[in-house]
Amino acid sequence: MQVHNDKIRDVFATLRMHKLKLQPDNCELLRKVTYLHHRLTTKGLLPDIDKVHAVKEFPTPTNTRQLKGFLGLSGYNRR
Repeated sequence: MQVHNDKIRDVFATLRMHKLKLQPDNCELLRKVTYLHHRLTTKGLLPDIDKVHAVKEFPTPTNTRQLKGFLGLSGYNRR
């Protein structure tokens, strides 16, 4: 977290040096980021909890189409 705070301070210092201002209504700091069903955290890129739950709770496939659906879901979230 300290590294993150240092980087934020550097960004603010650079903005101040160039006399740029941020619009508070458009700024979101220190929030969790989810992108393409993955979470960006200090530990790296992690799969979204909802998608992990969907893979665990996926019903047993009974035909080829369902099997392909499961393989697609689990393959995309294999990290």
